[in-house]
Amino acid sequence: MDSLPGAPALPVDITTVTGSPRFTRRSTHLSQARWTRLRNRARAVGLTPSAVLLTCYAAVMSRYSGDASPFSINLTTFERQMVHPDVATMVADFTENVLVACTPTSGQGFLDAARTMQKQVIESLEHADHSGVQVLRELAHTNRADAGAVVFTSSLGSDALGTRTTRLLGYPVEVLSQTPQVWIDHQVMEQDGELLLSWDAVEDLFPSGFLDAAFDSYSHLVNSLVDDDWDDPIHLPLPDDQAGIRQAVNETASPITPRLLHEAFFEHADREPRRTALLTGDGTRFTYGEVADGTLRTAAWLRGRGVVDGDVIGVTLPRGPEQIIAVLGVLAAGAIYVPMSTTHPQARRTAAFQQAGVDLVVDSLEEAWGTEPLDTPVPITPEQAAYIIFTSGSSGEPKGVEISHRSAWNTLDDVCTRFGITQEDRGLAVSALDFDLSVFDIFGLLGRGGSLVLLRDEDQRDAEEWSRLVTSMGVTVWNSAPILLDMLLTTLEARPSDSLGLRLVLESGDWVGLDLPGRLRSLCPDARFVALGGATEAAVWSNYEEVDVVDPSWRSIPYGRPSSPINSCASSRRTCSTAPSGWPGICLSAAMEWPTVTATTRR
Repeated sequence: MDSLPGAPALPVDITTVTGSPRFTRRSTHLSQARWTRLRNRARAVGLTPSAVLLTCYAAVMSRYSGDASPFSINLTTFERQMVHPDVATMVADFTENVLVACTPTSGQGFLDAARTMQKQVIESLEHADHSGVQVLRELAHTNRADAGAVVFTSSLGSDALGTRTTRLLGYPVEVLSQTPQVWIDHQVMEQDGELLLSWDAVEDLFPSGFLDAAFDSYSHLVNSLVDDDWDDPIHLPLPDDQAGIRQAVNETASPITPRLLHEAFFEHADREPRRTALLTGDGTRFTYGEVADGTLRTAAWLRGRGVVDGDVIGVTLPRGPEQIIAVLGVLAAGAIYVPMSTTHPQARRTAAFQQAGVDLVVDSLEEAWGTEPLDTPVPITPEQAAYIIFTSGSSGEPKGVEISHRSAWNTLDDVCTRFGITQEDRGLAVSALDFDLSVFDIFGLLGRGGSLVLLRDEDQRDAEEWSRLVTSMGVTVWNSAPILLDMLLTTLEARPSDSLGLRLVLESGDWVGLDLPGRLRSLCPDARFVALGGATEAAVWSNYEEVDVVDPSWRSIPYGRPSSPINSCASSRRTCSTAPSGWPGICLSAAMEWPTVTATTRR
């Protein structure tokens, strides 16, 4: 009893069923010729036809479940025990229930899966003397009260719709089974030599389209067994309509020319050296020309210190213009930057720099200012790494992620183009340098000729100061983790300002609250709200969802669609096969040409 699992983890929502449950039927059939062939194939390998169909049913339940846990299917049996001479002539319900435990197995051939299923059914039937109804009553006191909700009812071998029955009662006009506490009841029977397969299910329990998709998959699998090799792994493709949507969403190819992260910044510096690039909270401005000069001096200083192409340089400076110039200078020197906040403990910084193979740490630019600048940045290829950023890692230990110029530029160019970043835009650098959102702040905005307002270290958690800078400095683009936007909105809501000019808000790095789009719109009616996602390994972001109005049925902001030229799919957490629409899985994203590399110890 303790080992019996619950029902398959299907996406049911009990709260959607009001009043009496509404059962609906979905049916299909196999012609006499195809059914005969399938039945003969089963018997030739020592399987009962019912075991074959139950294996198909279990495979579909597994495919359309949200996790890889074992589950139970409620197998109905018919026990007309001759406890009295008149039992044979009685008209009554002699149904019993037996729970069959099913353990999903990835990559198993159908024949092996069916043999395992038949063995499991036989073992379960050995306990048939113990009332299945009583078992379900006992399980009702546990978290497995739903163990009997998915039912398999096979009438094969009986005269359910045979000649004798139809002669006495006629042919059925409409058939529907309805049973309390049941979600889906699969009915299997023969009529006039054909195989009839039907699902009776509580329609309102499931998301729209779920039952149609699952039943279509089941019908496809059963039909495939008439001719396919049973040694092949069970294959359940997406329904055609879902597959078509996935294909359309993943048509993200676009002509993006690989570039260096800092290349566009220098182009703007050459064209408009007097344009403002950086601003501080006290109003001090640094032009593109000034930043470029400092960058090339830093690059010259680094090369003078023996830095060569591909060297790894740590950057540990307080927030401010020198921090940005240092990062640009490292790249202009042909090296790779590893940002690390000055607020991190020294032990963490040392461990991270050792893991990344850091050759030199920049913690001051005092010497660089007196160095003659390079004429131009050191030429390197876009395939070279641009930065290594450390994440917490799934184990809690810092993990370095190395990203190439090509990968990062692809992301930034797509986002900037998609959301219209121009030289008129201005951002506020609320994200720390060692958080990859800073890559957009620096290279996205400055790469389009925009400007960036910089915080001091003491202001990094001061929402009052952010509010002042956003309104007084004309910030148009906000890019942060959701908690920081929540802090900003809370401050702005307390003191609304007519000077608020935000036109684009990019949110990522954590769960995006459903309240944020509406709160933003109440302050900035025309602002665009975009939720983005993607691992650091995917070069900042790999997907986006622009939110206009939050659907009341949403439990979270949708994960969105892939950026260009990313391909994404929602996959089963167990098998990595493509997960059907509307139920849980994991999102896998891949840049079609520009892979990223997770850094280990480089030296």
